[in-house]
Amino acid sequence: MKKIIILSEIADRTTTDVMAWLLYYGHSCLRINRDDKDFQIISITKEVLKVKTSYYEEYDINQGDIVWARRPGLYNVFVTQFSEKNDYNKKVFRFIENRDYNESAYWWIYNNCCCMISPFSYNVNKINVLELAEREGIKTPRWIVTSCKKELMTYLKGVEKVAIKPFNTLMYAINSMTIKSLTNCIDYSELLDFPDVFPAMIFQEYISKKYELRCFLFDNIFYSMAIMSQNDPQTAVDFRNYNHSTPNRTVPVKLPAEYEKKLLSLSKKLGLFSGSYDVLVSEKGEFFFLEINPIGQFGMVSYPCNYHIEKQIAKFILKQAENA
Repeated sequence: MKKIIILSEIADRTTTDVMAWLLYYGHSCLRINRDDKDFQIISITKEVLKVKTSYYEEYDINQGDIVWARRPGLYNVFVTQFSEKNDYNKKVFRFIENRDYNESAYWWIYNNCCCMISPFSYNVNKINVLELAEREGIKTPRWIVTSCKKELMTYLKGVEKVAIKPFNTLMYAINSMTIKSLTNCIDYSELLDFPDVFPAMIFQEYISKKYELRCFLFDNIFYSMAIMSQNDPQTAVDFRNYNHSTPNRTVPVKLPAEYEKKLLSLSKKLGLFSGSYDVLVSEKGEFFFLEINPIGQFGMVSYPCNYHIEKQIAKFILKQAENA
């Protein structure tokens, strides 16, 4: 049986759970965490990629090994050390060299190993996804990307409420608090207070929802969960503003077959093998596609709905290793 390598990060609980199932079935694996301070790419040749981790002084990744790019992102500690910290040009040069070095390792893995998921399929653009979704006949809220108030107010004229989204969900720290850049909602009239020109953002018509769906895709199977977030002011706009004291009720659901077919077609066009899909169901019962997170946590779907996704992924990995 071929070796199994998982590209992840230290805090990813779902990786740990999948590894537990692999051990249950009698097979170990190498976990490479992208934030491992001791990780280093030792060398790349035609035959082998040699790496170092906190747990392995030297480890060979060989042609044909099974790789699950759960949370990819390789860093090389050695080449990011600068002897002249104030030399900006040298820092930029080293940064670009390091980036290309890491990318070379990814390409080696992608071209020489049995990759369950391409390490390069995670960089999706929200607007490209919305455009492709509409071509597949998947309804989305009316949207515009702009940095101009006049364009924004003209395009969304007649809309009561406007949802505002960043291009990426970023996390940053203020003192001891961790802040997420999530979706916000404002009245259309509040757009009057915007400056004439502002940083470009994504604006959508706000759809009042009956409930929303988190659908995790893996190996052409959707594991879907309904989230009753609409009755809590804290989670009504974005359920990721979690109410830990009174969590939203969640239940397993099955998407309509025709809708699943459209989402699968969208996934193939994006080159995605797995990911978390966010969909809302309006008060009229219409499905509105919102976005895809290609990395996406699935524990929040797996455990409440008893899907045992971690077990299914472990079994899939072992099947790939046996057949390689």
